[in-house]
Amino acid sequence: PAKPAGEGLAERRGRHNLSVRLSVESLPHVARQQTLAAADLRNERPWAYPPELARQYGPGHLNALTPKQQAAVADLRQQLEAAPNFDLQAAAARDLTTEAYLVRVLRAKSFRVPGALALAREDYDWRARMNVAGIRRMSAAECLGCDPELALSYFPHYWHGKDRFGRPVTYSLYGGFDLKRLLQVTDWEAITRHHVWESERLVDAMLKESQARGEVVDKLLVVLDMAGFSLSMVGGKMLHFVQTIGLLDQKHYAERLGMLVIINAPPVFA
Repeated sequence: PAKPAGEGLAERRGRHNLSVRLSVESLPHVARQQTLAAADLRNERPWAYPPELARQYGPGHLNALTPKQQAAVADLRQQLEAAPNFDLQAAAARDLTTEAYLVRVLRAKSFRVPGALALAREDYDWRARMNVAGIRRMSAAECLGCDPELALSYFPHYWHGKDRFGRPVTYSLYGGFDLKRLLQVTDWEAITRHHVWESERLVDAMLKESQARGEVVDKLLVVLDMAGFSLSMVGGKMLHFVQTIGLLDQKHYAERLGMLVIINAPPVFA
C-alpha cells in the first residue's frame, strides 16, 4: 500500500476498510484436520517453490536440500515418530506435507536436529495448552473480548491480499499504534490469542494458495508502515508487546516470514 500525497493518519486509517482484515475463509475444523492429515498421500506432485523464489531462498528449502540436510530430515522424522505423546501427522497438519513440516522446523534451527526436536516438541505441547484448535473456531470478537473494529483503531493492521508469488501480504501502521488505549479495551492474554487467531488464518491462506497454484506458498510478505512513528512511542509496554509477539512467532510460526518491507521510515531509522 502506497501513501497518497498529502494524506494524513486519520485518512489512511479510513482508507483501509476493515472488511479486508484477516478473514480468510476456513473449512470446518474437523474437515480441515482430516483433509490435511491425508495430504502426504494425496499430494504426490513434487512440491517446489516458484523458480524465482527458489533462487532467492537458496538451499535448505523443500526440494532444495543438500545431502547433509536430507539426512537431518530423515533423522528428525525417525525421532519424532518414536517420541512419546507426539503425533507427527497431527503436528504436520498445518504444512503441505510431513516433509515440508520437518524441513521448516529444521531450517529454523539451522538443520541442527536436537534444536529442531526441541522446537517441534515445544510447539506441539503449546498448541494443546493454548487450545489452538479452539481458537481457530472463535470469532475475532471472542478472541479479543471487545469490538474488533475498536481494537483495530488502536492497532491498525490488515491483510492485503497476496503478492505475485501468492504469499499473503500483511500491513501494519505502527504510527497509529496506541497500546495504552488498546489495553483499556482488552488485555495481554486476549491480544496474544487474537494474534494466534490471525496467524492461523494466514496459514490457511497459504495452504489454499499452494493447492491452487501447485507450488509451495508457506511464507508471508510483511509491510511495516512507520509513518507517524516516533521514539516517544517506545516504552516498556511497547517493547514487551513486540518481544512477546516476536517470540511467539519464532517458536510457533517458525520460518513463515518470506520478506519484511519497511516503508515511510522516519530519519531516526536511517
